[in-house]
Amino acid sequence: MAPSPHDAGAPPAPGALDEPHLMAKLRAIKDREPQAAVILARQGNQRFPDSADAPERTSILIHALVAVDKGSEARGEAERMVNHYPDSGWVREVERFTGAHRHRNIGVNDAGQLIFR
Repeated sequence: MAPSPHDAGAPPAPGALDEPHLMAKLRAIKDREPQAAVILARQGNQRFPDSADAPERTSILIHALVAVDKGSEARGEAERMVNHYPDSGWVREVERFTGAHRHRNIGVNDAGQLIFR
């Protein structure tokens, strides 16, 4: 079976940006092109799910979803974010913005999957 495009070591799609360039583009478009920011942030989160930039990228995604009137999707992303990246400063910003808070009976295992205690 062929590796998925976001598996470690898998070559990026032709024309795909490396993470620093993806983040620079995302920061540049987030306020003026929220729909494009949603698409780019989701692509980045698929390719780089646990990188140091993932919490910021997810915060941008949440704000962009709200900007394109997808509040329930934004809330779902916020719930996942606060549980997946609990120690990030970006989480505190998203908690203030959305009201989403970490569930103390939920954690993340080494594979990045939510576990219920």
